[in-house]
Amino acid sequence: MGKVNNKYGLVALSSVFALSMFGCTKVGSAAEMGRYIEEFYDAPEGIYDVRDLRVLSDGTIGMLAYGEKEIELYISDDECQNWNRKEINLPQGDSENSMLSVNNAILSKDGNIFISYYFYDYMKSEEDENLKEESVDDNAEDATDDKYFEPEYKYAFIDDEGSIHDISLDEISQNTAEDEDMSYSRYYYTFKFAKNGDIVFSNDNGMIYQLDPASGEIKNEFVLDDSYISDFTTVGDSLVIVGGNSVKEYSLESGKELGNIKPLESEVLYENNSNFYGISNIFSDDDKTIYYTSTTGLYKYKLGEKEVEQIIEGSLSSIGDDNMYISTFVVGKDNTFLACGQDYNSYEVGTSIIRFTYSADTPKVPENQITVYSLYENYQIRQNIVLYQKANPDIYIKLEIGTSGEDAVTESDALRTLNTEIMAGKGPDIILLDGMSEAYFEQGLLEDISDVIADYTKNDLLFENIIDAYTDKNGKVYSIPTKITIPVVVGKTEYVSSVTDLQTLSAALVKSAENSGKANDDKYVEMYTPSMLVSMLYYANGSTWLNEDNTINEDNIKEFLEETKNIYDAYLATYDEAQYEEYKESMQSYIDEYGEDIGIYYLDNYLNPMSIMNESSKKLAVGVISGRDFIEYMYSLSKGNQDISYALINGQTSGVFVPKNLMGINAKSDNKEIAKKFIAYLLSEESQSKESYDGLPINKAAFDKISEYPYADEFVGENGEGYSEDQSIGTWGFSNENGTTVELKVYWPTKEYFNNFKAEIESLKSPVTVNTIVLEEVAKAFDKYANGNATLDEVVKNIGDNIDLILAE
Repeated sequence: MGKVNNKYGLVALSSVFALSMFGCTKVGSAAEMGRYIEEFYDAPEGIYDVRDLRVLSDGTIGMLAYGEKEIELYISDDECQNWNRKEINLPQGDSENSMLSVNNAILSKDGNIFISYYFYDYMKSEEDENLKEESVDDNAEDATDDKYFEPEYKYAFIDDEGSIHDISLDEISQNTAEDEDMSYSRYYYTFKFAKNGDIVFSNDNGMIYQLDPASGEIKNEFVLDDSYISDFTTVGDSLVIVGGNSVKEYSLESGKELGNIKPLESEVLYENNSNFYGISNIFSDDDKTIYYTSTTGLYKYKLGEKEVEQIIEGSLSSIGDDNMYISTFVVGKDNTFLACGQDYNSYEVGTSIIRFTYSADTPKVPENQITVYSLYENYQIRQNIVLYQKANPDIYIKLEIGTSGEDAVTESDALRTLNTEIMAGKGPDIILLDGMSEAYFEQGLLEDISDVIADYTKNDLLFENIIDAYTDKNGKVYSIPTKITIPVVVGKTEYVSSVTDLQTLSAALVKSAENSGKANDDKYVEMYTPSMLVSMLYYANGSTWLNEDNTINEDNIKEFLEETKNIYDAYLATYDEAQYEEYKESMQSYIDEYGEDIGIYYLDNYLNPMSIMNESSKKLAVGVISGRDFIEYMYSLSKGNQDISYALINGQTSGVFVPKNLMGINAKSDNKEIAKKFIAYLLSEESQSKESYDGLPINKAAFDKISEYPYADEFVGENGEGYSEDQSIGTWGFSNENGTTVELKVYWPTKEYFNNFKAEIESLKSPVTVNTIVLEEVAKAFDKYANGNATLDEVVKNIGDNIDLILAE
């Protein structure tokens, strides 16, 4: 019954095949000449966090940044190479202890400044800082007397002669509070100067306002009929608003809507471009041109035209570097671009000033090129490409995405196209195998990369057990993950310690649900749809659902469905009928938006051990460890005498890990040496020690590095002391269902704690290969079985029959 061919072992939601990562945007070919190159300049000493950068009316560059005097103004007459500080008047408090805090500042082309700010009492702040807070355990009292005092935000317009003009926005705040039954003042943010000197700004109720700073009059109010406002910019006499579902133009003169901007909507809305990561900066330098940046580069659009043009390729510049937070961008002289940002590539964060200059004699892309293919968008690989290319400017790495849109083409269609290209000798150089099957190396499509691995293993730099899992009997390695995640259970030690197999896992989850009590209006108890539960438990069980000859293992599937139904019924019992109907309506809205297979997101269910502190939560959870934060939280809980622990999960199998970024080289590639160098980089300490949440490093040195407290040198304790092991580094807290605050002191784990976790990594032996065909069929079958629409025998038979039908197609 039901044979399964592994070549259909895919994982992800259905989407489309795309020939290139650039969609419909204009890009040049490898033979073209000309691209922007970047230069870095020193920022003025002592500044941090540039708030605004502006080309002034006299052609100089003005910059507002935080510094010794809170907010400071600097002027450059050589396009950011050198700076002179210019004194500005700032508001003063009522007493010598009143300290100014500027939370937003913008600069106009005429040299006018607008700031939002508040004052705080310096002495009271110092006293609050010295208050010692105690960690809590399960029996600790909640902090009931903690109150949050919202700052009194003020606004000021500082003209180019230094005069300060107070501006009141209280009327807007009061009107909003009356409309929404809120008694607190509104917080305004994202202020921008328009061409005519007006100030356009947004607030947290989804409105955008146009203010005349001279009169204090609100000239126009703009309401975007959308889910949220992502960003906006002024272009001449127009306002362009980017929302969650639309991009619209408005007139700053009449306040009227002028229509949707379709070319921008096709590029910057997720529904049209699922590979788009969002706008980082959006700005304009004339009456028609809009520029915006995202991870993939700098783009240009002229109002009224039909296409968006890519100006700078993100992977060939700092624009694509996620650790380079570029906060401001302007157009300089002779088509140059100037930017300021914070460089987070090391723990010593500094301000960077970057000048992008067009070089007609530089190839549009470097001559040495390789292509990395991934079925799905992979942000971490994209970031590694950026960092590698910055260190190796003679190499260009193109990331090609197989599934990227809303078309009807499936993953299997994308794989068929990929196979055709590989067999014709036109395929990519590196293949990211996540979501693909073992059939690739079984068919001899992948190159042996054991020589790359040997350079690390001879010095014991990689976890040997992970390498062994990908080494065949002849000592060859055809694929290797760069990261792994680890399925675990976390919760009350009583439950965690009892889990040894699927039956005890089920019993523990049922008991934790029963002991959590009935849900009520003030108490949230989590609930999962049947498909969510199947996905959440897949890693510990799914690899046993097929026999070695690829026939379905009916006994294991039956056992899984029976035990999972016990869990589902126990969770369901925590809701009354009305609450559960409300929950189903909520889940249906998610299904309508994201599709029937939304449950597959729970394959990698994120775990935050701190959530177990909440009395309203169940005291046992299943998920994956995908980053260092899990270890930090668990250690702090143990220090707080919390009766909470974790363990590697045991179900129908044990000792499992999930490979992430599984890389292989096309055996027909003409660029194997470059491809091997890039994979070697991905396995290096430099690459793997970058903090991320896509998995844990398999490089031992990188693991040891992330176990070190990164801020030890800058740490100052409550009494002025430096950092020492096992010292509190802060406090974590939340409000429970009764509205009281629960706090826990946070500690950095000791070396011993990290080493114990490292030993657990070294005990793992079995990578989990996700077979989406089987997973989806089991999930659909369990939905019928759990809701009483079919018997156990009926749904198991359907699983096999449906898989047979799929393969027959």
